[in-house]
Amino acid sequence: MWLNCLAKELGYSPDEMHAVFAHKYLGADYETVCGETILIIPSTRKLDSAQFTAYLDKIKLFAANELGVVLPDPMDKVFEQFYDTYK
Repeated sequence: MWLNCLAKELGYSPDEMHAVFAHKYLGADYETVCGETILIIPSTRKLDSAQFTAYLDKIKLFAANELGVVLPDPMDKVFEQFYDTYK
């Protein structure tokens, strides 16, 4: 939901936002594959619960501090409205 929100508000696709944050917060490395140097970005699917929570916390902090966007948690009162807007 958060990536959908940021994508819509910033004019990007959710996939683009996912790539930006994965690169920014999970790191990236270059590898040579079949003679081509390519950028390898770790998958969020391979993160354990603690790692994924830390990743989301970084996105939430970045959104608030750099973009002025408050991303609600599912327990927040406004989450239902947020969900309906960005699902």
